[in-house]
Amino acid sequence: MYQIWEYQDALGVTRRGISAGFGDFGGTDITYRFWRLDEDDKIIRFDSGGVMLDSVSGPRLKAARRVGAIRPEDAKA
Repeated sequence: MYQIWEYQDALGVTRRGISAGFGDFGGTDITYRFWRLDEDDKIIRFDSGGVMLDSVSGPRLKAARRVGAIRPEDAKA
């Protein structure tokens, strides 16, 4: 199961996404990456095959909250 999170992107807009990992480069701040979801909770994909990715850290990450879960096969457009 993929965990669905609600978070604010860099512009302060509330988004929904699936956790796609995190980066910890030895400092005090960890950055989480989220595959952004559309209104139907499907991963947003570009024509080139890439996916829309948001990076969240600091206070925005602390305010993020888990809002549900989805099966991997249901998240694909």
